[in-house]
Amino acid sequence: MKKLIKNKKLIIILILLILTGFVLIISLDQKNVTKQPKQKDTTDTTVSNTYQTTTDGTTRTMEKPKKAEVPEKVTEVIYEEAEKIPKSNDYIIEEDQSYSIDYFDDYGGFLIVIKDSPFEEKKELAEKAFLENLEITEEEACKLKVEITTPMYANPDEAGRVYSFSFCE
Repeated sequence: MKKLIKNKKLIIILILLILTGFVLIISLDQKNVTKQPKQKDTTDTTVSNTYQTTTDGTTRTMEKPKKAEVPEKVTEVIYEEAEKIPKSNDYIIEEDQSYSIDYFDDYGGFLIVIKDSPFEEKKELAEKAFLENLEITEEEACKLKVEITTPMYANPDEAGRVYSFSFCE
């Protein structure tokens, strides 16, 4: 019986030595593998003036909109008083349950979304808030790049279109 236990211990020790040997051989073999020098990344990192969009399985290249000119006095008000959206160059100028007014610095444009009805009444409130928040006149506002929209849930008859200020020609 003692001989059998001795043989089992010997077998276990041999198995452990063999496994340790395999581990050492594998680790030494990986150290000896010649490393390929990293190739220089030749990816073009220049910003393109175009982007691709896919609609219904077709891809087309479109021109990115150019940044509109925004008077310095307007951007000063935005940068000082509007809420900056994290990780972007976008600002929330004003938002309530009836409308939201946002500024997109990368394009120099404004988006007013009418989120309640009746559309014309809420649009008029948003236009007034736009002028007050930016401290500008109607004439100055008409020179800015502004899009006014409304979602289907709020105003189904007016949704799907882009509107301008009621006081602009």
